[in-house]
Formats: sequence, C-alpha cells, structure tokens
Amino acid sequence: MKCNVCSEELVSMKALLNHVESAHNIAIEKETKKFDTYEAFKIWKEDVEKQTTALYVKNTGSKFNDMKKTTYFYCHRNGFYNARGDKKRTIKMAGSNKINGNCPSKMKVCEDNENQVYVEFTKTHLGHGKDLGRMQITREEKDELARKLEKKIPIEIILDGIRDSFIDRLERIHLVMRKDLLNLKAEYSISSEGIMDTNDVLSVGKWVHSLQGREDSPVILFKDQNTYDEVLYPGLKSEDFLLVIMNRCQREMLSFYGNDTICLDFTHGMNAYGFDLATILVLDDKREGFPAAFILSNRQDSKALSVAFAAIKEHVSISPKVMMTDDTESFLNAWRTVFGVPEKRLLCTWHVDRSWRRSIVKLIKKPENQIQAYKVVRCLLMETEEEAFYIMLQEALKIFNETDEFRAFKNYFEHVYCKRTEAWAYCHRKWLGINTNMHIESMHRTIKYVYLLGKKVKRLDRALFYLMKFVRDRVFDRLICLEKGKISSKIAQLRKRHKVGQELTSLCIRKNEEGLSVHSPIVDEEEMVICEDRKFLEKATLVDNLRATATRKTTSKEEFQKKCTELINTISPELYDNVLSFLQNASDSSHFLSQANQEAVPKNLNKEPPNKKIKTQQKRRLPRKPQLHLGNQHKKSAKAYHRV
Repeated sequence: MKCNVCSEELVSMKALLNHVESAHNIAIEKETKKFDTYEAFKIWKEDVEKQTTALYVKNTGSKFNDMKKTTYFYCHRNGFYNARGDKKRTIKMAGSNKINGNCPSKMKVCEDNENQVYVEFTKTHLGHGKDLGRMQITREEKDELARKLEKKIPIEIILDGIRDSFIDRLERIHLVMRKDLLNLKAEYSISSEGIMDTNDVLSVGKWVHSLQGREDSPVILFKDQNTYDEVLYPGLKSEDFLLVIMNRCQREMLSFYGNDTICLDFTHGMNAYGFDLATILVLDDKREGFPAAFILSNRQDSKALSVAFAAIKEHVSISPKVMMTDDTESFLNAWRTVFGVPEKRLLCTWHVDRSWRRSIVKLIKKPENQIQAYKVVRCLLMETEEEAFYIMLQEALKIFNETDEFRAFKNYFEHVYCKRTEAWAYCHRKWLGINTNMHIESMHRTIKYVYLLGKKVKRLDRALFYLMKFVRDRVFDRLICLEKGKISSKIAQLRKRHKVGQELTSLCIRKNEEGLSVHSPIVDEEEMVICEDRKFLEKATLVDNLRATATRKTTSKEEFQKKCTELINTISPELYDNVLSFLQNASDSSHFLSQANQEAVPKNLNKEPPNKKIKTQQKRRLPRKPQLHLGNQHKKSAKAYHRV
C-alpha cells in the first residue's frame, strides 16, 4: 500500500489507515448501517454516491462464509492505471479515474439468510477531490432517457429538458451531451430513423426487399452494386448503382400533371458515396412543385437515365409540353429515347448563368472586359421581344468579334448557345409560367434545412428515409389544399399589390391629353404605358384584365451598335450586387470603370449565381429602341427558401 500524502509504502490497508491517523492527523470516519432488503441498501448507496461525488464499485466477486454473503465496494478512484491493448487510441482528455494510489473509502456489505444487509462504511477519502465529470449517470436516469429516445423525441428537446432541470445544485445528469445520448441509443439498441442495419449497404438492401413484394411499393427499379444484367439494365456496369422511387401518389400526380410542365435536375451531397439524386418534378394547378419521382445513381449520363425513364414509363406514359433541365444534354437525350421529343425544352436560367460566368472568367483575362461581356449576354438573356433579341444577338457577336480579347468567348458562345436560343432566351418562354428550376431548388432547401436540420447526410438509408418523409408531407399538403383550400404565394402577392393600388389617392393620378398620368416617388423618368382590354389570360387564370404593352421604335443596326457601345462604356459596376443587379439608371452613369472595381468583379464572377428565385423589375420607356436592357434591375429574393 502507498500513502497518497507522503508516498510511504505500507504492507496492508489496516497499516495505511493507522499511518494516516498517526502521521498525518487525518481522522478516518466509519459508520455502520443496517437495511432490511438489498434494494434499500442500493437506494442508500446511490444517495451516498451523489452526496460524496464518488462511485463505489466491486473489484472482486462476493465471498460466502458462515451462511453470509460478503461483498466489498471500493472507491472508483482507488488503484493504479494499467494500460491495456496496443495503445493505438489516445487516452481520454480527463485521464484515467485511477489516482495511482490507495483511497481508504470502502463499503463492506454482509447479507444474511434473512436478506438483511449490514454495512461497514469507511467514509474518508484520500488522494483525490470531488470530480463530477468522473461520475456516471444512474441506471434509472439511463432508462428514462432511453424511453424518451424510443418515443422519437428529438435529442435537442431532451437536452433542453435536462438543462432546464438545473436549479441550484449541479449533478452528473446536467453534464449529458449529444454524444452520450447517441451512445445510449446504441446501448439500448434503439434504431435511428430509416436505419435497419448498422451496415449502410445492408440497410438499404433490407429496406428495398421489404417493399418489393408489396403492391404499393415505391421502389420500381433497383440495381445494387456487384450485379450485372444486360437485359434488365442495358448499358450499366457491375459497379453501377441505380434506384428509382415513385409511390402511388407520385404516380397519380405525374399522370395528371405530367403533360403540362416538368422539371428535371440533379442534387448533390445526399450521401457520402457520390450518388446523385435526380428529381422529376411537376407543377400542379396552384403552380407549386410536387416531386413525382426520384432517381438515385452514381451516373449522370443518358444511359443510366434511359434505364430509369424506361422503368417509369412502364407505370406512367406522358408527353409534356414544357420540359426544363440543366445545361447538359443528358436529360434531353434520355427523355427523347424513352418518351419522345417534348414540345418545348427550356434550360434553367441559373445553370446557364453559371456556365457563362465560368466561361467568361476562363476565356477573358481583363476584369473590365469580363464585366462588359457578362452585361451583354445577360441583356440578351432577358430580352422579351423576339425581333429585338435577334438584332441584339447579331450586334453582340459583332462586338465580341472586334477584339482578340473577346474572340475566344465569342466562339464558345456562338458554338454552344447561339444554336439553341429558343432554350434559354426569355423571348422564347413568355407565358410558359416557368423560368428557373426554383421549385426543385426550394425542395432541396426544404429537405436540407427542415428535415436534415442543415446537416450533411452520410448514410444512404437515412437520405431515403427523409425523402419518403418529405413526399408523405407533400401528399398531406396536397390533401389539405383539396379539402380546405389554399391561397398560393403568387396569388397572395397579387392580392397585396392590388390592395396597394386601390389605396392610391386621386392626387397621384392626373389626366392629360394622352390619358392618365400616375405619379411615383421612386421613378423620376416619365414612362408611357398603353393599356388595352384583354378578355382572357393564359390557362383561364383570371388575375388581371389589363395588359401593359410598350410601343417600340425600330432603329438601324448601325444606330443600335452605336447605342450598345455607348451604354457599355458608361456603366459603373458600383451598384452591382454579385454582378447580377443591373443599374437602375444606366443612362445617368457617365463615369468609366474604376481600377478598384475592375479588380473586384472577377471574384464575384467566380461565385455561384444567386438563388434561382429572382424578382424582376422592368422599366419600359417610350419610345423604346431595341437596345441592351441595362436598365433592368434584378434583386435577390429575401427568402432563404420558399415553401414548395
């Protein structure tokens, strides 16, 4: 035995106790207790452990003699640390509980044949203090936490309840962390949401096989890795993974609304294996997005998508009028192979803008030229009059061809985008009711921040679980809309604007020779708008019975080119917001680009485009010339995401 005060070696515990009392004048307190049952002793023992902040554990088994059972409980800090194993793991931050010495505190427990318990309790501790962090939560506390976890109470709410229970005395339960609750789930074998096996691959396989035999199974195609069948999965290799999900509600929504408008796009980061999620989304009668099918695969090419589309066609055959995809041809080629050519194919503006940004930064070196090139292509993109668009397109190509700095980008733009202007120009998508894949973007944000709480998902089975949970909630949203009715966000905004218009006083409206003049505190320029009656709107949606159209004056190509050059040279990037917010008063800007601004813009061009949901305020002046609409101003939506 070793004294923790003077490090003197002693032969026994009795000699150690005598040494502590005689040499160090430390009184060894002892106490004797009697209990009628062993359970009563355990309750008393737990109270003592909480009061003294020390655990009493058995180092050896019980001994039987003279018809009695004797058990020794020692202070858990007593003893020496003995490293086990190969020592590859770093020791915990607090170190070992052992003090590398002897603590005299112990309990000698004797239980007779009548179940009465006699306790000789040595209360004095030596060689350590009260360390609450070295205590353990009791078995009752563990059971209570486990019951809450089994009831699917979120860990955050459980931790909030633990923190709120603190009044004036800090206990071990108040130090519980998220990691402790996760360890409890493993100890009590409480399965997490969507996890059917600790092995992710086996868990996904169990989930799929448990659904494949059912009539309403959402799994319509499943190809696991290490499987090969050229007949069932043509063009797919053994290491490829493909999973297509479409339940009965999704099938009905795709069949009912799939002939109008569909959106297709990929989502990355739904798992740790590099499997990308492709979503087929339809727009319902409220113009709200509904996910009609999910395709999860390690490939994004047309071969894998063709196999997935073929599986979908076995259940639903559609012919959409409008199909919006990203800036690649994978979706279109696969769709054309299975379903045929859609009536109208559109490119997502967000993807087009991102491709332009990257190409401008790559092909144009000077920052000021990058700004000019981006302004020109953005103005081409936003032109809504088809006749003016093609005049502007020819003049823009001439501008790009004038200097060697723009020529590389001109060749890229002409080769990639000039041959398919009907897919990205605004003038070819009027009255189609869709501009970007903002519905899919909203769905992705909802899953990420509402269902996944902004955390990255590493397990594929959990990603599938939350996808199905999202679809379930969208189905109930749809049922609520049908049973109780619902006002969409677009209709709510229109009503709000209409109410603001009705509140305009008569002093704001003046009558002149040409009609009515409305005073605006925001816009200083005079703007002429001619309104004509319109009996019906697209798809019989009665939103407004007036249509504003601006008159236009045609100009020659020479005048247009001159005007383009003047506007480009007089624009300041100081008012740019991520290079997407165009100057509201371009004609009033008379100073050239400063060197500081020229150096700052390429950094913004390297960034991703802002959110796909963009509010546009367009000004139309009379007379209007077919010029670059540098007077248009785009503002980023204030919402982080909107409800699908």
